[in-house]
Amino acid sequence: MASIGPVGIIGFGVFGRFMAEQLSPYTEVVVSSRTANPHEVEAAGARLVAFSEAASQPVVVPSVPVQNLEVVLERMVPHLRSGALVVDVSSVKTVPVELMERILPAECEILATHPLFGPQSGSGGIKGLPMVVWPVRVGDARMDRIQKFLTGTLELEVSVISPKEHDQEMAYVQALTFFLGKALGEIDIPDTPLKTKTYQHLLDVKRIVQGDSPELFETIQHFNPYAAQVRELFTQNLDKIEADLVRVESQSAAADTAATLP
Repeated sequence: MASIGPVGIIGFGVFGRFMAEQLSPYTEVVVSSRTANPHEVEAAGARLVAFSEAASQPVVVPSVPVQNLEVVLERMVPHLRSGALVVDVSSVKTVPVELMERILPAECEILATHPLFGPQSGSGGIKGLPMVVWPVRVGDARMDRIQKFLTGTLELEVSVISPKEHDQEMAYVQALTFFLGKALGEIDIPDTPLKTKTYQHLLDVKRIVQGDSPELFETIQHFNPYAAQVRELFTQNLDKIEADLVRVESQSAAADTAATLP
């Protein structure tokens, strides 16, 4: 069974906790968190430690919002061991990769990842779930061990995709979906006995988006350089569809009026 070595997780939010639970059966996991208590960290199979200890592990995962990533990376630098592997798990990739390449020392290796799942979708196990990786600065031998651990031990479906291509695709897959889900939540679409399967999909989108943190929504919308363009395309077409409907209604009303004239 392949292993990636002891892991230090910085942050113990929803995904940090979930990650500790998934990794702890296969390797030692330590966690640094300002808010977690030792008992809840132990329940996830990990051990609560000081920031310096978590940041000095062979593998370090800053599990924090992109908004806080720069500060956390800079704080990590004095504690990183030579040859450490830093792995980000952000929902966007272009900005985190730029930050890691700029801030982290040359003797550190860097792996950009995006697990396309979380506590909700992985509640029944993560086998077969998708994950994106990009070896920003990783040696061939280490990357081979990582691939074996992800695909063999964790049994994930791993795709190697560049940060640019990832963000371009996620502008539709995530940014547009979350934008739609946010709107559905704002108008509070009702559950109803008359719902169709298609309408149930809308309810599911609303529920999933409402279950995620505001920080995740902000990350997906503001830190993906292609998200605004996709949102604009979507809203422009909504306006066009509405304008077409109004025009048809006006033409129909005019035709009805003409038909009643003597």
